[in-house]
Amino acid sequence: MTMALVNSEEAAVRSDGAGLPPAPTVGLFERIAHPGRSRRLLIQHRQTAAERITAASAHIAGEFAGTLAAVEAQQATLKTVADGEAQARSAAEASKRALQRFDDRTTAARDAADLMAAKLSTLEELNESIRGQIEASLAAVASAAKRHADAIREGTALQGEAGEIRQLVDLVAEIAGETRILSLNASVEAAHAGREGLGLSLVAEEIRTLADAALGAATKAGSQLAEAGGEAARATGHLAAAVEASDGDVERGRDVVQRLGAAGADMAETRDATDAVLAATSNDLSAIAPPLKDVDGLAASIDAQSAVCRQTLREAQHQTEAVAQCFKAALALNEWSGALMTAAEAADTAGIADPARDTANAADALLAEIDEGTRAAVTVLDAVETAGHACRSALAAAQTASESLLAPRPDSGSAAELRDQLAAVVAALRDCARDARGVTDGLGRALDDNGKARARLDAFEQAVQRAERIVESAIAIAGQTGALGVDGSLEAARGPSARGFIGVCAEVRDLSRDTVLSAERIKERLTAALGRCGRVGADLDAIAKTIGSEIEIQRAVLRSLDGVADHIASLQAGAGQMTADLAESDAALCEARTAVALIANAATDASRIMEEAGTATRAREQDAAVLAASAKTIAFLADELRSVG
Repeated sequence: MTMALVNSEEAAVRSDGAGLPPAPTVGLFERIAHPGRSRRLLIQHRQTAAERITAASAHIAGEFAGTLAAVEAQQATLKTVADGEAQARSAAEASKRALQRFDDRTTAARDAADLMAAKLSTLEELNESIRGQIEASLAAVASAAKRHADAIREGTALQGEAGEIRQLVDLVAEIAGETRILSLNASVEAAHAGREGLGLSLVAEEIRTLADAALGAATKAGSQLAEAGGEAARATGHLAAAVEASDGDVERGRDVVQRLGAAGADMAETRDATDAVLAATSNDLSAIAPPLKDVDGLAASIDAQSAVCRQTLREAQHQTEAVAQCFKAALALNEWSGALMTAAEAADTAGIADPARDTANAADALLAEIDEGTRAAVTVLDAVETAGHACRSALAAAQTASESLLAPRPDSGSAAELRDQLAAVVAALRDCARDARGVTDGLGRALDDNGKARARLDAFEQAVQRAERIVESAIAIAGQTGALGVDGSLEAARGPSARGFIGVCAEVRDLSRDTVLSAERIKERLTAALGRCGRVGADLDAIAKTIGSEIEIQRAVLRSLDGVADHIASLQAGAGQMTADLAESDAALCEARTAVALIANAATDASRIMEEAGTATRAREQDAAVLAASAKTIAFLADELRSVG
């Protein structure tokens, strides 16, 4: 098509002499008739033709100078595009690395969320179990406190019993005092009996001695019972302190149970938030698969674009070299046309033939270079069109990748909120553990008070046992006193003067009998008190065992609660890492989007450049055809000058 255009334009140029007027014809008759005029016309024609040739060759040289600058600039632009392909390829690789980093970080965040959700579910169940154990333990402690209250009533009853028994002991002491008075009366009656009363005096003395012993025993028994009453009162005080401590601990423990329930609800809410993060990261991982594939396709498009752009650059280099050769040939033509002009101006008919021949040869050489340049331009045009198609394909791939990169939406903010929720749960559990530890310490104090009460109860029991032994001795003394009363009556019956002594002995026997009866009642009451004391002691031992067991249970529960708090604290740290991972995912996604946008911009620029290069190449192809026509005209004129010369 190009050569046809050149040939058609050549015909046009030859038809009008490239704008030159037809050369005047100098005939033989005119040469003979007017030899001077003929010479002047010939010289004028040569000069005019030489001027036209010189002007045309200068124009051609100038045009090729401009064309050479243009193709060199175009080559530089195409080189920029080719060099930019490396940057685009690097951007594609950077995008792929960023997306891989996104995939890695998001996978880490998803796995962390998955593990966290599972652990939270387990810890939530463990927290509920701990809550149930504390609740059961508090129920046991409350039951122990109720039994403590029963023990307080029993202790108060023992204290009252000791007081009542002491009143009986006081009665025994009163009887012993009366017996002592009777012993004095017996001594008086024995003295009235004279010699017959000597034996009776001894009996009276023994009765007084036994009465004093009975009075001493009663006093000691009363002292022991007073001590027992005091011990019962102190035991009751310790039990009251234990009840007060237990009641307070139960209330505080119930508050802990309630707060653990709230913490469990917060853990469930946090687990739901973790599930949401898990779902979001899983969706992001699913959404990143198409961009990864698109970026791979984009890289392939860039590779294809790079190959054709490199080929286009090589063809452009060849075209530049061809245009440079055209410019060089145009300069040679311009130089020969100058020599032709010099010869034409010298009016040397014979001297113009050689410059005209050289000019014609130079014009033919230029035509050959123009023809080579035209073929190079055709090749460049094909390469540019192919490269333009590759650039548009790369642009389409970049746009596809850019659109697919909009789907993933990593949210580090939700992970940060999750971290804050976990921190709140940890703080709540730490507070619960602290207060639960206070409850356990309070139970320890209640157990200590229970132990003190048990010690006082043991002291009560020992005092009562001592009183019991004393009462038994008092019974024995009363029996001896009664026996002396009998002996004294028998002794007094031997002498008529000791009848008064007989009456005293009868009263002694009666008092002795009353003492024995009272002491027996006292012993029965003491035995009953010891039985009640034993039952209360057994209850306190059982309560101590219960409280001690609950303390151990609560300590184990506290260790579990501390473990739950520690595990959630580790999850909190994991949520912090998850936040960092998702922030890194977001940054990586932004990098990938930026890289793809850079590639899209580069592909847009490259496509535009290729389109402009194609337009410019087609324009230069047409210009080359015109210049070829001018060169042919120059060759035609130079040949004519040579033939005329």
